[in-house]
Amino acid sequence: MKILVLGLGSIGKRHVSNLISLGVNSDDIVGVETREDRRKEAKERFGLSTIYESFDKAKNDRYDGAFICSPTSFHIQPAIELAKKGTHIFMEKPLSNNLEGVNELVTVVEENKVQVLMAYIFRFSPTVKKLKELVNSGIIGKTLYFRGEFSEYLPDWHPWEDYRTFYMAKKSQGGGSILDQSHIIDLSHHLLGELDEVYCINDKFSDLEVDADDIAVITARFKSGVHGSIHMDMFGRS
Repeated sequence: MKILVLGLGSIGKRHVSNLISLGVNSDDIVGVETREDRRKEAKERFGLSTIYESFDKAKNDRYDGAFICSPTSFHIQPAIELAKKGTHIFMEKPLSNNLEGVNELVTVVEENKVQVLMAYIFRFSPTVKKLKELVNSGIIGKTLYFRGEFSEYLPDWHPWEDYRTFYMAKKSQGGGSILDQSHIIDLSHHLLGELDEVYCINDKFSDLEVDADDIAVITARFKSGVHGSIHMDMFGRS
């Protein structure tokens, strides 16, 4: 298989490592990365022989699959172009920072019978699988209320770099609590089904030097009748 990895930051490198451990030859993995230091690291660490500086230089080749690991605001257009060629897609979450181009992507994916997986990987955690089993079996009784919390201190995420340069600090690139910490929103949907009504306070509150939101407090009602609350922030250290 020939695989494209678009973005060779921390998560892109993790996917490259996983692909190689699964038996994909490094010569069959093509990278795209705008930063020279990351291109150099990927060549030295993984032996990638082909790394482009931009998607425009990579998109004319054909790929069996692609991992889209670029900042959130750069997800949709490459996904559309890849799907038109029948390339299956592993998309880092969230899908995008707005709805522009999303309907076109859905149409192109359906027309070309492309498989797309959003990277809400906590669904595959053994603990979450067990929790879903307990909820679905009814062994814990009727579910009445759900509370989810996702709280982390942004400078601790990537201690090897200045958090202010990280896309998470930049709203224009799709950073911020409500988008990047949306794992917990997905888990509420995964465990309890469709949401019916949502009220949210989403703001920049802490002293972090970011222009993205750093807190989201959500009250939700599910179509099943379950009520819930979800808290996300990127300044908590407990």
